Amino acid sequence: MIFDLGGVLVELGPLSDILGADAPSEESFWPKWLHSSTVRDFEGGRCTAPEFATRMVDDFDLDFPPAELIDRFRAWPKGLFDGALELLTDLRTNDDLITGALSNSNPIHWYEQRDADVIQSLFDRPFLSFEMKLIKPDAAIYEHVQSELELQPDEILYFDDNQINVDAARAAGWQSEVTRGPSDCRHLLAARGLVGA
Repeated sequence: MIFDLGGVLVELGPLSDILGADAPSEESFWPKWLHSSTVRDFEGGRCTAPEFATRMVDDFDLDFPPAELIDRFRAWPKGLFDGALELLTDLRTNDDLITGALSNSNPIHWYEQRDADVIQSLFDRPFLSFEMKLIKPDAAIYEHVQSELELQPDEILYFDDNQINVDAARAAGWQSEVTRGPSDCRHLLAARGLVGA
């Protein structure tokens, strides 16, 4: 049982928190974000936070300096959604389940976000893009996780808030659903008899 973090278990602020008042719509932002070479380098562990911030200011034509972008980016995750801790606690009482995180993440968000210590304790196996140097939605990241877990593809259930990542997981043979928040996850897991409703 594998979860994305931001938008699934961790609440993210509005895009204006990181990009300012002229932030694009969610619909136009996410494809650009997921395919940005700057984002892929940072979340793939191939550049530093200052390098990321400098390039982001240029890429998104932001009217504030890189140091401010890092501060905004650090504050973007708002902590665990209500119900996330309870959901993972319920799942971890099932000895037959492995709980994992699969996240396009970076050192700032993994180590410095609100609730970081609690989030890090929730999973048997965290799979973080910046450590693996692999990025969703590339096929290689799903293949790597599956190999590490020594599972067949259809033995993996994965929740992500982004359809692009869900489609890629399904192409890898995983069971995968779009979920936005713990209540969506609980509903789907309860239907499978894995947690109480």
